[in-house]
Amino acid sequence: MPMVIWYDNAKILKLEVTKLIKSVVISDDVTQSRLSPLVGELGAMIAEAARLGFQAVQIAVNNPAELDGKRLRGLLEAHGMKVSGIATGKSFIVDGLYMGAEDERIRRQAVDRLLGHIDLAAELGGANVIIGAIRGSADLVGSPARHEENVTKSLKEVLPYAEEKGVVITIEAICQKDLAGADSFSDIKALVAYIKAFNSRCLRLHLDTYHMLLSGQEPYRSIMETEGLLEQVDLSDADRGYPSGAHFDFAGLMKALKAIDYRGILTFEYANSSEENTAELGLRYVEGLMG
Repeated sequence: MPMVIWYDNAKILKLEVTKLIKSVVISDDVTQSRLSPLVGELGAMIAEAARLGFQAVQIAVNNPAELDGKRLRGLLEAHGMKVSGIATGKSFIVDGLYMGAEDERIRRQAVDRLLGHIDLAAELGGANVIIGAIRGSADLVGSPARHEENVTKSLKEVLPYAEEKGVVITIEAICQKDLAGADSFSDIKALVAYIKAFNSRCLRLHLDTYHMLLSGQEPYRSIMETEGLLEQVDLSDADRGYPSGAHFDFAGLMKALKAIDYRGILTFEYANSSEENTAELGLRYVEGLMG
């Protein structure tokens, strides 16, 4: 069973947080993701993740109605696993729905899709709902300020439902080079201030080493600026390869996470390979840094 935490009469479903939670992205035909170290039938991939030593998995979902949450939960429970997070970016990539849209019809559809993701997260026992690419980008709107205003409007419509359901929403810092015009959503310090303005225990910070590397943000300093809001860190090296220390300072990252006594989620999110088990290679490297 997930840990249940009560905040100001709001129930928040959480995974056990006595230690770092190691999670890996898995995918099949329904939950397709190019950044999935484990690809195949979900039951088999959950079993493989458990065998390798992960405590949880992350899935990418376009339309929550396409996924049988009850069946998935059964598969997870059979291996003592949880879903740590639901990535929602496919709603933008596949269906063109995004929170920052000027077209009210598109914006509302994005909000409705996120409400469905929250329902699925609750059904799965407290998975986080990840808001990254589903924000869209400022270049689609023509004005960074207007894009942010629309995202904020959408978030204000989604957050009360997440609080009612006890589901945590994470906002991912995405580098402008990867998603043009991200503005407040790319700079970690600015994103921390943005999240704090909502004053909600269900809204948390999500970082990704790939985007930190792209934007040139120094790992140790960046982590120290998170002000207790950090919920998830995605791990991958340059070109979305598995963590190896070839380009990104993972040693510095782990030192910073230890310094803040981080008890959140480490998600292994990168491309798989037919020639080597990248899920295991990345995990063993990071475990070596954890001591």
